Amino acid sequence: MFHFSPFVLSSNSRSALVLFSFLSTLFLNPLNAQDRLLSKDSFSISKPQFTKVGKGLCKVQDGVLATRDSYASIGSAEWENYTISFEARTPKTEEQVQIWFGFREQGRNNRYLVGFKGGFQNDIEIARMGLMGDDRFLGIRNLDFNPTLGVWYAFKIEVCKNRFRVFINNENTPRIDVIDDKGDILTKGKVVLGGAWIKNEFRNLEVTRLSDTYMDPIKSKEYSYYLTPKQKVEKRIKERKQYKKVKISHINPIRTTISLDGNWLFKPDHELINREQAIDANSSDDDWHILEVPNFWNPSRIWLHGETFMDEEHQKGASDTYFQKETDRCENYTFDYKKTNIGWYRQWVDLPDSLNDKNIELNFDAVSKMAEVYVNGKLAGNNKGMFGEIKLDITKFLKPGSNLIAVKVMKDYTKDIKNANEIATIAVTVEVTNQMLKDIPHGFFRDEPVGIWQPVKLIITNPVKIVDTYIKPNLTGARFEIQLRNTSKLKKIFNLNTSIKEKGTDDILIERESIKKIILKEGEYKTVTFEINNLNPKLWSPETPNLYSFNFNLKESKTNKLLDSETIQSGFRTFETKGDYFYLNGKQYWLRGANHTPHALGINDADLANKTLQMYHDGNIAVTRSHTIPYSEVWLKAADEQGVGISYEGTWPWLMIGIGEESIPKKELLNIWSNEWIRLMKKYRNHPSLLYWTINNEMNFTHKKDKLSKMEQKMQIVSDVVKQMRIADPTRPISFDSGYTRKAVKNNPNENFFQKYDDGDIDDGHNYQGWYNTSVFDVFDKKQLLNRKTNGRPLISQEWSSGYPNTETGHHTRSYLWQHQNTQTHIGNQAYPFGNPSYSLENNAFLTSELVEAVRRTHDKLAGMHNFSSITWFQNVYDAEKVKPYPTYYRMKNSLNPILVSAELWGRHYFTGDKLPTRFCIVNDKLNGEDLEASILEWEITYEDNRIVSSGEYSIPKIAHYSRKWLTPNIILPENFSGNRLDGKLKLYLKQNRKVVAKNEYNLLIAKKSWVKPLHNSKKIIVVDFDNNTIPVLDMLNYKYKKVNNLKEAFSKKADIYIVSGLSEVKEFDAKKAKLILDNVNKGAKVLLLKTGEKATAIFPKHITKYLNKKMETAHIDITESKVFKDLEYFDLRYFSNLKAEKPLVYSGLYQINESKSNIVCIASGCQHRYARGQDRRKEMLTMKGFPIISITNKGKAVFSEMMTNKGLYDPVAAKLIINLISETLE
Repeated sequence: MFHFSPFVLSSNSRSALVLFSFLSTLFLNPLNAQDRLLSKDSFSISKPQFTKVGKGLCKVQDGVLATRDSYASIGSAEWENYTISFEARTPKTEEQVQIWFGFREQGRNNRYLVGFKGGFQNDIEIARMGLMGDDRFLGIRNLDFNPTLGVWYAFKIEVCKNRFRVFINNENTPRIDVIDDKGDILTKGKVVLGGAWIKNEFRNLEVTRLSDTYMDPIKSKEYSYYLTPKQKVEKRIKERKQYKKVKISHINPIRTTISLDGNWLFKPDHELINREQAIDANSSDDDWHILEVPNFWNPSRIWLHGETFMDEEHQKGASDTYFQKETDRCENYTFDYKKTNIGWYRQWVDLPDSLNDKNIELNFDAVSKMAEVYVNGKLAGNNKGMFGEIKLDITKFLKPGSNLIAVKVMKDYTKDIKNANEIATIAVTVEVTNQMLKDIPHGFFRDEPVGIWQPVKLIITNPVKIVDTYIKPNLTGARFEIQLRNTSKLKKIFNLNTSIKEKGTDDILIERESIKKIILKEGEYKTVTFEINNLNPKLWSPETPNLYSFNFNLKESKTNKLLDSETIQSGFRTFETKGDYFYLNGKQYWLRGANHTPHALGINDADLANKTLQMYHDGNIAVTRSHTIPYSEVWLKAADEQGVGISYEGTWPWLMIGIGEESIPKKELLNIWSNEWIRLMKKYRNHPSLLYWTINNEMNFTHKKDKLSKMEQKMQIVSDVVKQMRIADPTRPISFDSGYTRKAVKNNPNENFFQKYDDGDIDDGHNYQGWYNTSVFDVFDKKQLLNRKTNGRPLISQEWSSGYPNTETGHHTRSYLWQHQNTQTHIGNQAYPFGNPSYSLENNAFLTSELVEAVRRTHDKLAGMHNFSSITWFQNVYDAEKVKPYPTYYRMKNSLNPILVSAELWGRHYFTGDKLPTRFCIVNDKLNGEDLEASILEWEITYEDNRIVSSGEYSIPKIAHYSRKWLTPNIILPENFSGNRLDGKLKLYLKQNRKVVAKNEYNLLIAKKSWVKPLHNSKKIIVVDFDNNTIPVLDMLNYKYKKVNNLKEAFSKKADIYIVSGLSEVKEFDAKKAKLILDNVNKGAKVLLLKTGEKATAIFPKHITKYLNKKMETAHIDITESKVFKDLEYFDLRYFSNLKAEKPLVYSGLYQINESKSNIVCIASGCQHRYARGQDRRKEMLTMKGFPIISITNKGKAVFSEMMTNKGLYDPVAAKLIINLISETLE
């Protein structure tokens, strides 16, 4: 047996080369079993022999390899099949366990990754990185223990062909056993230890060769911690013994509400012989299971947190903890939830003898998707639909003593949908399946959620009762519609009384008899109406959520006996559209919103609802949208009380989104949808927080180039629903579709077209600038959205996306990394799960806040917006006890303040002594509709720790409501700070009577000229500047150089470095000139080529395959340890300044390379802000990604840069970059 320590010896050691060659030979040739050990390393020597990759920590001390922001690359690039074993830990000094390692490394962007996580997440994952879209996520597995800081864990990874197995703590069964079906992309390579942004420690590494047939006889099997069949039987028996029926011992004289939530008996249909077993009270249920109500009996797979991606249906990654919690809940049921398409529920209820003539109603808030309800063996009613309330009068079926309620719940309404899981269309990044379009509407739930998923109760009343109440408030009173019912066999005469009390104080607003001598015949329904006016109520608004208790009681006319009493919590307010704008309580109102709350993660969780919406209110998020899943009573009540307005959205996203007849569901399904939707409206229309109705999400059928007749048919279908909505609730505006604007309707209809249909009151265009496409700086221009504006209709955006951090660590949601690649376009390699999540969070905070401020500053024709997705602005968003805001929330608290003080900033780096190129804007959107009286605007430039460097103030005159005031300050950037570089903040405070009414802050980089002191000024530098962009910067930096006019003259002279700038502007550039540069590099010349453009492909045609003419405002540091980035931070390659009000571009183009060439290095990367569609991500990435800085080394060296170093006259980072590029070229 051979023991080698270390793997790779120093490259300047001859013995190292011999040993390395021997190791490679040893690895590639068959050996006896005892000779399979390639090497063993206890990291016990003082000078470990490995290659450090990255800028951070990577060193050995006391036999332990420690890494942070760097990794050790170990072994040979020719290694293929092997086993890796080692121990690793995360020290106690860190916040969470994150241990990262890998295999088959062929460079930092081409390797397999394995991550072991604990604390915020408890799981292990595996994936493959690829330079140009060849990334592939391979799997994630939950752990049945909580990895602990400071604890050593043993790992073993078996790598054989394209199959990989990962073991933990000497277990016999792997935690991960996966096959990479595209593993031929990366078939060999080195071992990797480390790479995480937090400290990892490793010891006792061992690598052993495997034969390429090693895994052939091994069947695929992974570790499982779920209950065995035997354990499930034992659990079922135990739970069944603990079940107790509901016993009702006391009934109130007027109304009694009994919750039936809790444990119900449950039986999958496939376990029953026949239906009679379920509904017959005499049939034994001793062998039934126990199921909690309310809940689904399968996992909740809601967008974004429960969704999956790719063919393998990996969890999307917005919350691995929530996803796994749902999986664990269902896997540990005592029945097989995956086989259960139909289920039977049973609940036993004991009623007292004193029922007398009481009326008893059974109420289900919602059952998914179809239900049949039986009481004591008799069918009491049924329902089709996932969201609608089921109200059944079951009086005649009940008796004193024991009663059986049985509910049959069915998953599928439409049977045998052809290609149910086939993707019918793509809505932005959402794969819309046939199942979603052709079955009963189920919002944005995946995997067909099924079960009694919202509360159940019995309501016991007298025979004469209030059935429904509709309050139509105005600013001084309300109109009331009260539906009454008499279930007795006698005519009843009674009076209706009304009392309105202020919530919290019980102060009586009014108390009076509203209607006298109402006559109800036997079995009669009747709706009575009345008005109460001339009140002076406290109005409800998001800022002041004043609520009242509206009590209605019925009393017999003769005896004054109380028959029924119902109390509804509501408020006084109006919300309407007038022309281009909204009006709340008669005052012009701008929607300051954020779309998407965690209601679908905890639809019945009152603590979560109140905690979340309190944070929304306190964070100036005045309005939100229920986003594809209607709010429940729990969430609307919380919105009323906490003060958050709601856009209440319908149940069928992407309805009719396709083209042709097949895109229109059957009439029966459309009726189920519309009827359920109207029922929901009637149920929740008394909530003052509900500001307007939104029919659905992104139906978008008007965007499609369908036949005009089909588009008109679809318009008519939705228009008919709008007309029903106006009858059900004439008090609120309607958004025809979230994503619909009249201007987006295809086929160029004229105004007469819209006269045929009722398309609601609001235009709503979805936007993704700065995330899925283009740039956040595009929104700085007020013309951006005017092409969607229709005069006389408010234009809003209920979905303006800026990215999706996950809710545990803050990294970007997994699918957008591995599938769509757009997270990398923003933060480069820091987007990967080993990267520092602070970059993801800062990027999200910057994009989101800059976006809303730009809109508020300039888009005076826009009536409001909802930033998206606000559910990702919080950590542990599904847990009321642990939820807390991410940085975006705090940034948005300033940006969404009713009074906005904002700085319009383009570039973000400046030299001291320059005037700060900015404008300040104050926006007055005060909720009370008042003018903003004269104020003082104070500004400060501070250190990161808030120490003030410089400051000043300006007087601001009165600003009318719903208007803005611009100011161009005269701020000279200070130089009285310590050091040469200030990573500081610009802080703004708007004050009235010394009280801060608005504030904001922005990150700035300010540097002294001494920070960009030139290096290598003793070197001989020859410059050819074809576009005259580089010499001014070199002069500013006081470089010594010799200027020449052409390439021939340059290379005729001897120099340490040749700088060739602006070849992209040279019209006459032939093969001869290209060869001149190449030949000189091959002979040993060191050449820095700035802004070469497409001509680089002519100079190095075997290395540079393509040039992309892409200009963007962010680039990413790939080789962090490169001299190019000396003294620069990771986010410095963003937003270069030229002191002008224009997009702060940082590069003018991107190179693409021949990845097989080992002598080319991609130093920095860049990518158009888009996302990759489809399965061929490499093809997509070749249209959007490349490298603005690359180097090619032969005998000499060529460094190509498309970075806008010409901005070095104004931007210190651009100036520093040209200094560092010179250093890199001379390296």
